[in-house]
Amino acid sequence: MNPISVQQIINLNREIILRTGGFARGAGRLQNKNSLEYVVALVNSIGDGETFCMSVHEMAAALAFHIISGHVFIDGNKRTGMIAALWFLERNGWSLSKNVKENHLVQLALDVATNSISKTEIAKWFEQNSFSI
Repeated sequence: MNPISVQQIINLNREIILRTGGFARGAGRLQNKNSLEYVVALVNSIGDGETFCMSVHEMAAALAFHIISGHVFIDGNKRTGMIAALWFLERNGWSLSKNVKENHLVQLALDVATNSISKTEIAKWFEQNSFSI
């Protein structure tokens, strides 16, 4: 597993806000640092191969879930959560299927934000909609 850092996720949020719009002064600014530190530590410890055994899809789901539902940033949590999860999958040898459209990702993020989907269901979605590269 390729470890990730809190700063990488912060930079991702900043870039997303600056590229796609939103509250520019909020770009990269944390609202819930503890939630971000928790999920980064979780993913990195699980990925070390010794602590727990979770699939890459479950780790990506944890990133999306905790960033979105934890309201980690001042703005852009849904976008950052989904992009962080996809980035994590790609860093670890997975890519989304070509038939996944942007609106599918938007709906997945909205489902997380409204507590309409569990981490387990998110992981299953990633597993069903990605392939090893």
